Amino acid sequence: MPAFFNSEFMIYLIAVSLIWSFSFGLIKTNMSSLDPALVAFLRLLLSAAVFLPFLRVKGMRPKMSVQVFLIGALQFGLMYIAYIYSFQYLKAYQIAAMTIFTPLYVEIISDFAERRFVLRPYLFVLMAVFASALVTWDSLNVFEFQKGFFLVQLSNLCFAGGQVLYRKLLKPANVKDREIFAAAYCGAAAITFIAVLIRGSLPQIAQISGNQWAALLYLGIIASGLCFFLWNKGVRIANITNAAISNNLKMPLAVAVSLFVFGEYESQSPETMIRLGLGIVLLAASLILNSRQKPAG
Repeated sequence: MPAFFNSEFMIYLIAVSLIWSFSFGLIKTNMSSLDPALVAFLRLLLSAAVFLPFLRVKGMRPKMSVQVFLIGALQFGLMYIAYIYSFQYLKAYQIAAMTIFTPLYVEIISDFAERRFVLRPYLFVLMAVFASALVTWDSLNVFEFQKGFFLVQLSNLCFAGGQVLYRKLLKPANVKDREIFAAAYCGAAAITFIAVLIRGSLPQIAQISGNQWAALLYLGIIASGLCFFLWNKGVRIANITNAAISNNLKMPLAVAVSLFVFGEYESQSPETMIRLGLGIVLLAASLILNSRQKPAG
């Protein structure tokens, strides 16, 4: 059995992808009446609150805390602003489909940061992109939704850049992720709070319903707080190309959850089921083949 199946990072990334596969519809269903910047701020404020008790700045270089703060502002803050704004133009399944390019962004940004270019990892990354495109083919109508598409790509770039920078900064450091991660969420909450002040949407807090608060608690504590922590923890110890490919694990998982957990398989064509199967096989193959190569980073 390939070693990556037994590794710690794959447990983190698969668990997070599975949780995210259940989460795509919550924002569209529950948050469409609220300002996207406010939703992002409240979600990330909850995430910061979860990890503040674990923050350990004693003995840590102040520069590192500031760097993690800024990485969080990029990876989670700016990412969420663009991501949640895209719901103004797209349906949840369309947004999920348009995140398929994230592995490519991760690989490109990583090569740029490390000042290298190795062709072979791109073959496996492109295999993963193609696999996800197979699974989400019916949802990919880029030219009909240009504004939403570019917002999603901006979100993808922020998320990709953040995880690469976090890995580069923390991989050689003798710091536990849980002891520094509150700084990332504080940076994310700060940048989204500025957006809330600019838009003047803070009074909307009084209009949030019980169902919306319940969704925010789940999104802030679980889908953001716990999952982003586990994701970056996994990326920190992973081969960068496997980490890049893993960004697309949520695609087939989200479709599989819709089909087999929520019973939508009865309304789907055999072609959809075949594409899902092929996509899963190709994604697994890209991870296995890459794991057999000499690590690029």
